[in-house]
Amino acid sequence: MVDKVKKAEQYKKWYLKNKEKKLEKSKEHYEENKDKRREQQKINYEKNKDEIKKKNREKIICECGKSLTLGSLIRHKKTNKHLNFQSKNLKNYIFV
Repeated sequence: MVDKVKKAEQYKKWYLKNKEKKLEKSKEHYEENKDKRREQQKINYEKNKDEIKKKNREKIICECGKSLTLGSLIRHKKTNKHLNFQSKNLKNYIFV
């Protein structure tokens, strides 16, 4: 248990010391593999297209009472109807 704590502390120190190098390396890796990642995402989408579409067609009821599909939930949460509902309900909560 003590070794885990020591290792965690050492890693924290190392990370803080090498943070910028690590972030730069991460950005480089992202840029180098961007096309590979896109291709893999396309392949995965094609493999699972039916399941993805089926999931997006699931009917749900939003907290504001609107019935919609799962695929349109994010767009719905930006609508005035949903935002008004949220602002009205926030008034009912007491923040500590």
